[in-house]
Amino acid sequence: LLQGKAAEALPWIAQTKSPFLKLRDESMAQHSLGHRKESEDALNELIRRYGRERPYHVAIAYAWRGDRDHAFEWLDRAYEQHTPELVYIKYVLVQNLRGHPRYTALLKKMNLPLD
Repeated sequence: LLQGKAAEALPWIAQTKSPFLKLRDESMAQHSLGHRKESEDALNELIRRYGRERPYHVAIAYAWRGDRDHAFEWLDRAYEQHTPELVYIKYVLVQNLRGHPRYTALLKKMNLPLD
């Protein structure tokens, strides 16, 4: 996905053992391919099955789509729940959130270095 090869990523995603990562990545790949319904279906299933326990991964899917409002909504949930994966916020999957005031504010709340 990060190489811009969403079609090539789909077979690899299908082999993923983690069901929530499979749904997250499928949503992202389908979005990259312009397959809106398939992307929405995977994201909705991710939210339905794993939204409570994996809010950070829902945020990643929204960030990948460029939907900052929903991404920050889910990042706020992850912060409030003390979701362990939130420590990865500075990694590439949420790169399009960098520079946004809400991203900077979240980094400050978490006592992480600013970008």
